[in-house]
Amino acid sequence: MRKRLTVLTVGCKSSFADSATLLRQASESGFEVVPDDQPADVVFISGCTVTHRADRDNRALARRARRKNPHAVLVMTGCFPATASSETREGLPEIDHWLPTGGDGALPLLRLLSSGFEPGEAISDYRADRILGHKRTFLKIQDGCDSRCAYCVVPLARGGHRSFPADEIVDGAIASEKDGATEFLLTGIHIGRYGSDRNEPDGLADLTRRLLEKTFRPRIRLGSIEPLEISPALLSLFQATDRLCPHLHIPLQSGSDRVLERMRRPYSAGQFAEAVARVRETAPLARIGADVMAGFPGETEEDFAETTSLVERAGIDYLHVFPYSARPGTESSRWPDDVSEASKKDRVSQLNRIDVKIRERFLSRQIGRTLTVLVQRTHPDSGMVSGISEYGVDVRLPGEDDSLCRMVPVLIESAAGGWLLGRPGVPIA
Repeated sequence: MRKRLTVLTVGCKSSFADSATLLRQASESGFEVVPDDQPADVVFISGCTVTHRADRDNRALARRARRKNPHAVLVMTGCFPATASSETREGLPEIDHWLPTGGDGALPLLRLLSSGFEPGEAISDYRADRILGHKRTFLKIQDGCDSRCAYCVVPLARGGHRSFPADEIVDGAIASEKDGATEFLLTGIHIGRYGSDRNEPDGLADLTRRLLEKTFRPRIRLGSIEPLEISPALLSLFQATDRLCPHLHIPLQSGSDRVLERMRRPYSAGQFAEAVARVRETAPLARIGADVMAGFPGETEEDFAETTSLVERAGIDYLHVFPYSARPGTESSRWPDDVSEASKKDRVSQLNRIDVKIRERFLSRQIGRTLTVLVQRTHPDSGMVSGISEYGVDVRLPGEDDSLCRMVPVLIESAAGGWLLGRPGVPIA
């Protein structure tokens, strides 16, 4: 009987892609890979460390996994092990192995833990994501980052920027489409620089074009892209095909040039606004989101007011808001944190109120339109299903289990509670 292995994930979409890679490697090493709601002999935890809260979630997940699988081998991987101090590790005796993220670093341990078993089958990214409970397929196209933003621990955890071979990415997408994939999410730490380490100035646009040419059914969604990396070649693809989701997430962090400079961000508030305007000119109906940090060291009330003003006037459709959290090893962790916790909390609340307003504004514009929804969940008690539209918005509609992982055209009739509601047409795929 083969050993059973599962993967638990904390963090960003890149972490979810890492988890899928782990499952593929585990299957090829002879494990029986199982969902996280089943008992396992080996548990990998893909841990994040971007905030204090993520560190807390890593610890809670490890302790819960140990209680559920008292005799299992527990492995902590991802960004968390790369920055965890000896005190942190000693405080988590539940973990048997600490394994920083990086390439095929897990393979030797997987082969050791599965010793005595024959190599298993190769599985696609799509099948790995389905085992993890994902209805979309995460295609990781690069890892690491060469930027040195003053607050960010990710380069310390993941190393420098490196693009994955385009042929491998395309082959993985083709295999996943054959298995039933209906949406590819291109992810990584800094995807806008894809190909720059190979002197490919439009690497992301070129890769996206190849994926569109070599696959035929799945739609493609781009992960977060920096303002200065939204090139004309990339924008042209939104005009060329409806398979590229009209949805872009563009990090902002602050609308104050003074704070952006102190953060070591490579753009100004004006350049961010210009990037949004270029997207609007090319794809007027696109949904644009932004990350915003509240309470960076030295952020004054005037700086914060510049941020709220930019968010309101730039035409952003939603925000991901988070308070500044000092991370050990970063430049800003050595600075006095002169923004009080009470002020951070108040600024986060103000940004969240703006977020509610701009989200509702975008949702109201969708009423009367027909959107294409990838059905992801069922709600048996209500006879409803829900999923994600091409704009990254959650949609609810009447449906049954057989709608799962199908693309369904939905006529939007109303919006409520951050959701769109509608009625289905004939399934597309």
